[in-house]
Amino acid sequence: MDYKSKYLNYKKKYLFLKNLNRKKIIFNPDGEQIGGNMTKEKKLEIIELYNQLSSGNPSIDYDELSSRILEIIRITVHEEIDLLEYPSEKKQLMHSDIELIYSTVPIIPTEEINYIGKVNIFALQCVIVFTENCYDTTKPFEVNLNNVYSDYNDLKNATDWKNYNSIKQEIIKNRRFKSLYLAENGHEYSAENLGGIKFLITPIKYFTLDEIIISYLDKKIFCGISYNFVWADGRNLTPIEFLEHDITHGNNYNGLCFQRASHSIENLKSFYDHAVTTISDRIRLYSVKLMIFLLIHETFCDFFPNEPLDEKSFDRVYMLRKEQILSSITSTGFCNTERFLNPNDLFEALPRRVRTEYTDTKNKKVVIDYLDGIVNIYREELLKWILIIYKS
Repeated sequence: MDYKSKYLNYKKKYLFLKNLNRKKIIFNPDGEQIGGNMTKEKKLEIIELYNQLSSGNPSIDYDELSSRILEIIRITVHEEIDLLEYPSEKKQLMHSDIELIYSTVPIIPTEEINYIGKVNIFALQCVIVFTENCYDTTKPFEVNLNNVYSDYNDLKNATDWKNYNSIKQEIIKNRRFKSLYLAENGHEYSAENLGGIKFLITPIKYFTLDEIIISYLDKKIFCGISYNFVWADGRNLTPIEFLEHDITHGNNYNGLCFQRASHSIENLKSFYDHAVTTISDRIRLYSVKLMIFLLIHETFCDFFPNEPLDEKSFDRVYMLRKEQILSSITSTGFCNTERFLNPNDLFEALPRRVRTEYTDTKNKKVVIDYLDGIVNIYREELLKWILIIYKS
C-alpha cells in the first residue's frame, strides 16, 4: 500500500471515530471493538445504577443511589464541556451554570422522593445548557421535528429553568416532557409506581444494539444527554431535539407495539432470548437482532405474531410472506430504503461489505438484497421459536 492510500485510510478511520461521538446507536454488524470515550466497564456500571433506580427494590437506599447518579452526571457534563471547541470564557459560563443548577437540586430526602424525576430534571437542565450554547434559540430549530421548539420555550421561558423546583412545576404540565417526572399512569414515579414505560436520561453517549433492545424489552427508555448537535434518523439535532426524539421513540414503541398491535412483552422477550441462546452464527444472530430493533424502534411493530400465541400462530407467521415484512422496513413513512442509504442514519446498520459495495456502485439493489436476506433469517427463526414453545 502506497503512502497516499495509507493516509486516506487513516483519514477515513479518524473521521469515522470522530463522528462516532455524534451518533447514539452503535450497530456494529461486523463485531468490531468500537465505542465512544467512556469505557465499556464504566458504561455498564452506569446502566446498572439506572437499572437499580428503576427497580422498585425496597432494600435499595434511593437517596444514596440517586445522589451517586447525579454526581456522575455532574462530573461527566463538566468533562464534556471541557472537550467542546468553544472559547474558554463561554465554557467557564457553562461550568458555572451547571454548578448553579446542581446547587438547587433537593438533597434532603423528605424534599423529593421521586428519585427518577429528580435525576431526569437535573439532566434536562443540563440538556438546556448545551442547547443554549450550541444554537441561537431565539430562532426556531432548523429541523424542529414535532414542533419541539414551542415546548422548549415553555420550559425555558415560563420558569426560572436553572432552579429545580421552578422547572419541575413546568415539566409536570408540559405535554412533551412530563414523562420525565410522571409515570405512565400520570402519577409521580416512586418505588411503588413503576409500571409501564419509564424514561431515564443518562450521560451515556452511545448504546449498542443489544442495550437498546434489552432496555426496551424491560420497558426502560434510556434517553441521552447530547453535548452538541447529534445525528439521529438522518437529521442533525440540537440536544433538546435529540432528547425529544428519544422520548418519541419510547412513546411510539409503547403505543404501536402494545396499544395498537397488542403484542405481549413476554413473547418479545422470549423470542429475543431464543435468538441469543440458540443462534451461534454471529452474522445470523446480528440479522435477527437488527430485525427486532427495527420492529420495536423504527417501524409500526407489525411483523410479529400478536398475543395470545396459539396452535394457529405457526400458520399465520408461515403465511406472512417475506415481501410483506420487507415492505415494512423499506417502504413506509417510518422506515424506508432511503434511510438505509443515508450515512447518518441506518446505513451503519449494514455490514461493511454491503456499505462498501453500495458506496462503489450506488446500486440500491445491493442494500435491498441484504435486507431481503435478513428478513428470510428472521422469519425462519420466528417459526423455530413458535415450534419450540409448543413442544415445551
